[in-house]
Parts: sequence; structure tokens; C-alpha cells
Amino acid sequence: MSSLGDARFTLAAAAAQSERRARPRALPLAAALAFVVCAIWLSSQLAALGAAKSSLQRAERDANTVERLGSEIERLRAAAAANPDTQAFAPVRASALAALAEQAGLGENIIPTDRTSEVGGMTQRLITFNFESKPLDQLMTFMQSITDRYPGTHVYSVELSIGRGANLRRANTPDPTGWNLDVTFARLERNE
Repeated sequence: MSSLGDARFTLAAAAAQSERRARPRALPLAAALAFVVCAIWLSSQLAALGAAKSSLQRAERDANTVERLGSEIERLRAAAAANPDTQAFAPVRASALAALAEQAGLGENIIPTDRTSEVGGMTQRLITFNFESKPLDQLMTFMQSITDRYPGTHVYSVELSIGRGANLRRANTPDPTGWNLDVTFARLERNE
């Protein structure tokens, strides 16, 4: 009986050894490698999706800007057609705007910064003025006189701050004569 038990044991050991040899060792390794490759591919696709969304948002902003500028051009063209004497789209020299600053009492020999760029077949002119320690009412009058005198000209950006030499009066209100102003006017003009 002992030899029969040994034979069974030997047979069982041989069967277990055959089973171990027959197990696919490469299959779990191949599955892990496939998982890593898929994870890398997925992360690259998510990055590409994020870049595409960003590009789409940028294109939508650009399209909105073009649409806004186009409607502004059409509005100004309609205004020019309705009133041929208007100065919409007519070129304006920065020195003419500087003369309005002098008339408002903001100083003499004012030299603004003048930049231009092409926008939709027209020229966009940006004219920037910098004033320091000036009365607030004169600054506001100056800005209003430019937009009134030259139709189609609007305030593109404005930064108003209390001047360095300004005194604070009671209740911590600034002196009305001590204001700094950085203002940029924008205007679309015909290309000549």
C-alpha cells in the first residue's frame, strides 16, 4: 500500500508541476503593459482635449471681438451716411486732441502717445494722455470734450488716482486739485 501511496504522491506532484509550467506567466505581464499603454494614451488624449477647448475658447473670444468691431463699424458707417458732415472715420491728429487738453486748462505742450493698428480694413488709433496733479473737473471736461467733438472716438481705458502731492481734507476726502489720469482714446479711421 505504501508503494501505491508513493505512486499517487509522485503522480500528484508531477501533475502539480505540469500545471505550474502550463500557467501563462506572460499574460499578466502583457495585461499590465497594455494597461500602462492605455493609461498613457488616455492622458495624452485628455491633454489634447484640454488644448482643443482652450483653442476653441480663444477663437470664440476672437470671433466675438470681430463681431463687436464689425457692428461698431456698421453703426459708424450708418451715422456717417445719415450725416455726411460728421467726422466719423476721418483721421484725427493727436495734436488736435492735445489742443483740447490745453483748452481745458491741463497744461501746454502736451504730447500724447499715438499708436495705430489695422482692424477690419480700417485703422484703429489709440491716443494716450498722462496727467499728474490736475483738477478732477478739468480732467472730466477734457474727456467729454474729445468724445463730443470727434464722433466715433471713445474712452478705451482710463486710470484715475490720487496725486502724490494731494492733501487729504476732513473726512479723508482727496483734494479736488490733486488727481492723476492715464486715459486712452480709441478711434476707427478710414485707410487712405
